Amino acid sequence: MFEALFAAFSLIAVSEFGDRSQVAALLLGAKYHNQHKKVFAGAITAFAALFFIAVVLGNVVLAYIPENILRIFSSLAFIGMGLYIFLQKEEKVKIRKDKKPFLASFSLIALSEIGDKTQVAAIILASSFRDPVGTFAGAMIAETLLTGMAIFAGRLIARRIRMHWIKYVSGVVFVIFGLLTLMQ
Repeated sequence: MFEALFAAFSLIAVSEFGDRSQVAALLLGAKYHNQHKKVFAGAITAFAALFFIAVVLGNVVLAYIPENILRIFSSLAFIGMGLYIFLQKEEKVKIRKDKKPFLASFSLIALSEIGDKTQVAAIILASSFRDPVGTFAGAMIAETLLTGMAIFAGRLIARRIRMHWIKYVSGVVFVIFGLLTLMQ
């Protein structure tokens, strides 16, 4: 188990550092800087669901849905999210006690990770080591550490930069990610 855990942790940590999902966590941490626990919970729940699918059902999904279709879907989701963020009407930032930060981070992270290299890596590691539990645990430890750091960095940025600039930059970043993913 420890061999798969260490391999998954190492591979996921290196490949996810600075990846689009980490940028998404940073931007969400900035946007919801006073609700960072909900952002973290949403992001980690998305990662857990996606890694579960990758290590348990990944071979079935890849057998029936071609990787290029997953990439196109992910690209269009990024572009759509970027345009939505960029074109959304300016509103005063209100801190509410609803589940919006959780749902926003869950959906954004889930969309950004569909068909991502870390899912493919988790499938390969789980089948290579024949240890889905160790693979899942290693991948989740890596994502938990990286996502926590990204959200913390987003909170720091939000204290120094006006929210409308964060909104515009995040919209542009998501459109760029979508276009880059589509061109891969």
